[in-house]
Amino acid sequence: MLSRIVSLFTKNPSIKLNVLVYREDNEWIAHCLQMDLVAASEDKDAVQNDIIDLIKAHVIFALENDNIDHIFKSAPAQEWERLSRSQRCGTRKFTIEAPKKDDGAQSIPINEVELCFA
Repeated sequence: MLSRIVSLFTKNPSIKLNVLVYREDNEWIAHCLQMDLVAASEDKDAVQNDIIDLIKAHVIFALENDNIDHIFKSAPAQEWERLSRSQRCGTRKFTIEAPKKDDGAQSIPINEVELCFA
């Protein structure tokens, strides 16, 4: 099961995650559109780190519970439309230390997370 998800992220370098970042009322929102995960913070830098931590936790939880079919769930269409109108985008890379069923851990590289500001 783990090898399937590792293969998904490592054999296809074009896989990327889109995160829409925007201000709503008095807080910053970060929304990972491929996973429909949302983080909120009063600080723009903090919300970007929070969404990455949330993505990592989401993937690890799915792996630990043999639930990888539920990692990806698309955000509503209006959020994708909002992304298409975004102005500034930057990218980040990170690694998820995914637990193996036997002892040890396996690294899953996330090749690109595009952070776009709307």
